[in-house]
Amino acid sequence: MRSVWSSLPSFSIIVIFGCSIVLDARAADAPEFMDENNPPLPPVIKPLEIEATISENGAHWQAREDMVRQKRKDEELRKKRNKQAAERWQKVLDKFEKFLSADNVRVHARLIESTEDTFSLDKEKTNERLYGSKILAECDVEKDDRKATTDTLFNLSNYGSPGANCFWPGLQLEFVNGSESVEVLVCLECRWIRLCHQKKPESRALNLDGIEAFGAIFKRLFPQTAEQIDSLVASKKNAGKAKSR
Repeated sequence: MRSVWSSLPSFSIIVIFGCSIVLDARAADAPEFMDENNPPLPPVIKPLEIEATISENGAHWQAREDMVRQKRKDEELRKKRNKQAAERWQKVLDKFEKFLSADNVRVHARLIESTEDTFSLDKEKTNERLYGSKILAECDVEKDDRKATTDTLFNLSNYGSPGANCFWPGLQLEFVNGSESVEVLVCLECRWIRLCHQKKPESRALNLDGIEAFGAIFKRLFPQTAEQIDSLVASKKNAGKAKSR
């Protein structure tokens, strides 16, 4: 295709990748750009308008690049922290595995009702309240249920998602052997599980598989929670699906 540009001292074509081609004329009254096969284009944009367009496009793409770089950094940091948390939790489980899995350990479960205002490890345990939270029901955990509980606890595939900024546990499992005890506190709503020895907690967040697995423990030990647990698990799964879209 042959093009003709007449009576113009100089011009340049500036290509902004991903946007458009801008004709930068050095005369405000430059003639229209013509070619043999196409109708005339609109008059060439004035220099000041061109400079504004270039500046706006440049800022737009720079902002996009900055956003992509920041998102990549955030993802790398998230993976690093998750790896560190997984390694720390593995060490915690390794430390207490022998104690929690011992044949002579006794396990007692308590279904509790916690709120932000009631639960605190600084509070004492009584017959009616556990660290300030009301005890709704309790039971001794039989051998088969105990194995299901420890298998769920030691399954590393149950952990990994971010937890909420709260901890209002609904289940306490107390492992007792002689004068020693270890507590496992589970909050399905907040996604957290805490393993406490001498009131020193170690925490790890549950993923969706973990919420469902520990939800099954809730239902197994306290069947009256089945409807509530099923509803909570379903809502967590739906929220996860919506987030991944």
